[in-house]
Amino acid sequence: MTQRIAIPSKVIKILPLMGSLMDGEALNACRAVGRVLQHSGLTYQDLAAVIPTTAVTETVDNGHGFEPPPAYRPSRRKVSIFTPAQAAHHRRMALWCRNNERGRLTPREREFIANIASWRRELSIPQADWLVTICDRLEQEDRRAWS
Repeated sequence: MTQRIAIPSKVIKILPLMGSLMDGEALNACRAVGRVLQHSGLTYQDLAAVIPTTAVTETVDNGHGFEPPPAYRPSRRKVSIFTPAQAAHHRRMALWCRNNERGRLTPREREFIANIASWRRELSIPQADWLVTICDRLEQEDRRAWS
């Protein structure tokens, strides 16, 4: 019987960061795991050895003739596109537009701007682009009015 290797709890806290969309953040997490393992006298091979695996016994025809194992299936988890600072900046932009629009927004734009402040989620990329376009237009109109 083989001895079970105890992986430090710090590794388990760092591992999710390896999935970051930011390359630097993912690489730093990988390096941090390596340092923690090395400090504990372990290697990545030791870490891999304790990950439970199961053989795929049943195949489902998905048009390609096989069903990928769970580790290779696309995640349904929501991935953040923007940093928390960027999301906060979007809310500030929406508040600025709402407070400075003075009847210059279309009803659709006005509704969009009003909704952003109440949303508890981040904007999609097209929504963020639209918000920036609205803010830019209002700022340009303000500049023209002051010159």
